[in-house]
Amino acid sequence: MQPVMSGFEATRAIRKLEAANVGIMKRSVIIAITGLADSNDIDEAYRAGVDLFLTKPVPLKTVNRELDQWKERVVKLAAVGETSVKGK
Repeated sequence: MQPVMSGFEATRAIRKLEAANVGIMKRSVIIAITGLADSNDIDEAYRAGVDLFLTKPVPLKTVNRELDQWKERVVKLAAVGETSVKGK
């Protein structure tokens, strides 16, 4: 996305697009993997709509584990008819 827009701006744009297309577009899981580590950056990321914030360096094993956990949540929610995967 950069230099066109920051990751936070891109996340806000994605969430806005999803909100405008409820029932048509599924909610995306957005994972921020960044060098930013300040608590203000973390707060801004979650306010923008990020689902998970990981600070670099992030071992690939950690990324895989997190993705597997999100997949499990999606499967469980689908089984009970939920559409939102927000939160841990």
